[in-house]
Amino acid sequence: MLRRDRRLASHQAPVALELPLQLGTPANPVRDSPVIGSLAALVAASTSDATALIGAAAVAGYDHSSLPAQAYADADCLATRYLTSAPAPILAEAHAQRRHVLSVLHDRIPPGRARDLYLVAALLSGITAYACLDLGYPDAAMTQADAGLLCATFAGHDALRAWMFGTQSLIARFQGRYAEALDLAREGLAYATTGTALERLRCGEAQSLACLGDRAGTLQALALADEAREQNATGDIAHGLFTFSEAKHAYYAGSALIWLPDPEEARIAEEQSERAIALFAAGSADERNVADEALAHVYLGTAGVILGDLDRVLDAIRPVLNIPPDQRISWQRKRLARLGDMLGSDPFQRSRLARDVREEIAAFSEAPPTAELV
Repeated sequence: MLRRDRRLASHQAPVALELPLQLGTPANPVRDSPVIGSLAALVAASTSDATALIGAAAVAGYDHSSLPAQAYADADCLATRYLTSAPAPILAEAHAQRRHVLSVLHDRIPPGRARDLYLVAALLSGITAYACLDLGYPDAAMTQADAGLLCATFAGHDALRAWMFGTQSLIARFQGRYAEALDLAREGLAYATTGTALERLRCGEAQSLACLGDRAGTLQALALADEAREQNATGDIAHGLFTFSEAKHAYYAGSALIWLPDPEEARIAEEQSERAIALFAAGSADERNVADEALAHVYLGTAGVILGDLDRVLDAIRPVLNIPPDQRISWQRKRLARLGDMLGSDPFQRSRLARDVREEIAAFSEAPPTAELV
């Protein structure tokens, strides 16, 4: 309840407020400099900035301005690069870029020219939220998403607000808070007015309902997601992370349906996961999310377990097991762990193949991510 109350209070529309945000003090200014050192220190520093942004916004506001083209272009480029890069270096860049944007808001422009810089700060906060989650810091990721929601609100961009709600829902699903994830996805629907925002939220709704065991609700949400995709005729605010491609849609469908026990849904999940893999592989650079492509392999393997087709499971997840340790993300470990638990259940306890797969999954998960930034 405390989280929800704070989040709701944070994105009320500001009225007659002033900028710039006081994010730094004379003794502790916000500086445009990268963080060098441990990954944990980078996450802590970036999350501290996000927390400061949220706190300062309680007594600050915005007005219209022209979009700072270079800052937007840099954020848009970073959102695209994220799809094919390890998260830690991107987090470092996004952290430095957001600090620069905040320092501009603090020191270099009058109050009436901040709206579009808040849009850029929202994009960068979305990137840092994804990076923190992929690196295994879900609480930090939620703080980043809170900051992103606030900035999107100050920017006056409803579709970006909807994207932030979808990201908060994603983080809640990672933490196993499925009812909250469902509420967040549905809360975002009110702002899903353009682009792929509605499609993404409906897919997130389907995932949440599937995790709660609601088969009928899952299938209905997926049907509504299909309808949203067919009816959308507008673009998204940025590329990369902020788009929702056909491959991503198929990936979400597969990842939802593997939570339902019926073999019929498992077969559809298998088809959707195979389709997602093919679409990702054939996609353009600003649509091919290699981490999600890898997860689609995990979902393909999970569908194989449900269908009892163990011969295909190891082949399906082999590309994931071969990912170098410094490129593995938290979602891969989490979903492979579930697959391993399924292979440890009664039907497979005497299977040598099942034991072999579980051993490989355990070795994958035991290898820690790199802790230093180079």
